[in-house]
Amino acid sequence: MSRLHKFSMCIILVVYLMPQVFANYAPEMLKSATHELRIKRVSLAQKTDEAVMSTTFFTYYYCLTISSEGRLTQLQEFVPEDSPLDLKELSKEPRLGMTKEHLEYLMEYNAFQYEKVRALYVQIFKVLLYHNSRVDPERAFGLKTQHTFETRLKTLTELRDRYIDLAVKSVECLAIVAPYLLPISGPGCIWHSQELLNNIQRYLEQIARARFILRYETPTFTNWKQMAGLPLEFTATIPREPQPGMPITYLRLVEAYSSLLLDACHYQLYRELLSDPAQIQEIIQYWQCILGAYQQAIAEFHFCITGVDAGVASFDPTLMDINEYGNHHWDESILAHDMPHHSCTPPRVGPSHASASVSGTIRVSSFADLFSHLPSGDRVGVSQLAGDTTWTTIFDDLFMQK
Repeated sequence: MSRLHKFSMCIILVVYLMPQVFANYAPEMLKSATHELRIKRVSLAQKTDEAVMSTTFFTYYYCLTISSEGRLTQLQEFVPEDSPLDLKELSKEPRLGMTKEHLEYLMEYNAFQYEKVRALYVQIFKVLLYHNSRVDPERAFGLKTQHTFETRLKTLTELRDRYIDLAVKSVECLAIVAPYLLPISGPGCIWHSQELLNNIQRYLEQIARARFILRYETPTFTNWKQMAGLPLEFTATIPREPQPGMPITYLRLVEAYSSLLLDACHYQLYRELLSDPAQIQEIIQYWQCILGAYQQAIAEFHFCITGVDAGVASFDPTLMDINEYGNHHWDESILAHDMPHHSCTPPRVGPSHASASVSGTIRVSSFADLFSHLPSGDRVGVSQLAGDTTWTTIFDDLFMQK
């Protein structure tokens, strides 16, 4: 056989046989790549959910960096390592006629991209929410920075919607129910923390001791605050208004804590000559609004249960015995469609959709709704501060994943 003939045979093999071999192997490659992406997506979603509940967040300087135009471009151009498809193919809209393996891979890719955008959104959302809850948000944050964050949240919302729409189109072509479209299960709010609920009686007693010190002794600021000894997860995450699902015991704890802070403000205002009266008056106004809202919620709750209108300020929350209201009310929760005007909804019956917690967790019928609206009155606190840096570790390598 001549050398030319051998060369011709090689060309025939390459042109006609190799595509067939690749076609047989391609589905296995896509299945393997889909599995790897699914693992990464689930891991990232879990980290984001942890960040939603955490009172730790990035500084706004770092959030400006990770949400810059360059970083968002890098995010959109992401191609997984060893991906069988290039960026052009990954960007195509799913359609009927594509193989099952191809559609599943596109579904997981777009769902993974969605999770990356959601992770960014959560961090920026929390920082913006925290600064908007300050007594003077303009002075603490700056109008220019606030406008920048609001613009970037809008950009992230558009990106999020685009990726989830593409993922849904894959689902429609496959005629399946995608795992990421299932409801997010379980409460994730601080007021559902069993540790908090188990210690509410102790916290109320500590508040009572701290109020006694303020009224009858001459304490320092640190003294009475240490005496209260409340966990940061509670004090730094109190919504301005009662939220659906809050147990009555949590409402009473917020009421007692608000009363304590008002006592402290009045102590500073009338007994400490170095205090800034204007600033203290602002703080007093802030906590009076919170106290009024929670007292109204408590009064309406008792009216729903007993039919008796006890008024919004008929008792001293620091002197009440939590057992007075019985263990059968321990898990009773406010479950209403509108806050703070609560409907008399029977316990454990309420809206199936969406209650935003102060830390950002939302129970949704689809995770595409997560953080789709920006609450205006919640507080998000910090757990560790070092200079201008708020440390957190779970997102350090988030946007460099391959």
